[in-house]
Amino acid sequence: MIDVVVIGAGPGGLSSSYGLARKGYTVICIDQGSAISSSEVICMKSGGEYQKFGSLSSSPLIRNDSFSYPVDCTQSPIDYHNFCGVGGSSLLFSGQYPRLHSSDFRNQAAGSWQRKWPITLSTLAKFYCQNELYSGLAGLPGDPFNPDVCIVRPTVPFGVMGQKLIEGFNNLNWSWWPAYAALDINQRSRYSLSRPTNIDISDSKASARATYYRRCLDLGVKFLLQTSVLEVIIDPLDSMKAKGVLITSQSAGSQLIEAKAIVLAAGGIGTPRILLNSVSNSWKHGIGNNYDLVGRGLMLHPWGYVDGLYKQRLDSMLGPQGCCLISQEHYQYDPAKSIVGGFTLQAVRGPWPYEG
Repeated sequence: MIDVVVIGAGPGGLSSSYGLARKGYTVICIDQGSAISSSEVICMKSGGEYQKFGSLSSSPLIRNDSFSYPVDCTQSPIDYHNFCGVGGSSLLFSGQYPRLHSSDFRNQAAGSWQRKWPITLSTLAKFYCQNELYSGLAGLPGDPFNPDVCIVRPTVPFGVMGQKLIEGFNNLNWSWWPAYAALDINQRSRYSLSRPTNIDISDSKASARATYYRRCLDLGVKFLLQTSVLEVIIDPLDSMKAKGVLITSQSAGSQLIEAKAIVLAAGGIGTPRILLNSVSNSWKHGIGNNYDLVGRGLMLHPWGYVDGLYKQRLDSMLGPQGCCLISQEHYQYDPAKSIVGGFTLQAVRGPWPYEG
């Protein structure tokens, strides 16, 4: 019998598969997407950036492929972006690896509604560092807001745009720091020539595919791709124990895979879908759903942005897209302003003209 079945081959699933396999467990990782090859990605000089408006869009409605969840966001103030396949949404992200702060793990004076986390920042510290080392994190040591980040490579150059932003932050007397970028420093020379897009799946960006996937293969993790998990099967003799998962694929049809343990890492849509589908005598409304809360509190990565226009040329389209500066001046709770929580201000490079 397999020791562990991991559902989802995104950052959570791949890192879990690697960690378990490194401990000697036999692992099968399942994803309903595929492993994108370099042949499927058009280079930038040939117009590859346009793939973000089609087959490599972060929106499942635009991709309209057979692997994605058809999510209707027309009545929502925020949109849903994800990607199914090896690497998950990290294939389409900007290579940023921010850390939580210690204040995120405790109740705040004006936010009594917040529950205290069962873990602390120190619990995650070694895992943060492991990921940063594997990802070859570029940055600058000495950040007073993030003193323990494990920097591997020098920070990405600011460029003309970055220098202009630094002037603005200094004029406001706001703290700023170079953004932490998980990029391959060996390819930095090309950043001055063309902008690595968010859909770049080469090693110029440390997605989970470029880091943990290869390590998983070396350790013998078996991958079942273009395979959907229909439900988790509960042991009829023990309502708190999973027996395995029921899967389906075009090539093999439906079958049961038994395992000693199951890790659900299928994202904000996929994980509750599987839990709700897993109905049994013990869980009549789905696993963990006795109070009808599974899938009710969708947690995504919300962000909003504004564009700045300058008369002078800043060459903001040159360099890695998600990189430049961050400011956490307004991150912490401020009792004088009765503000609960805060935000990170991230200054990113601008788009090419055709995206405007």
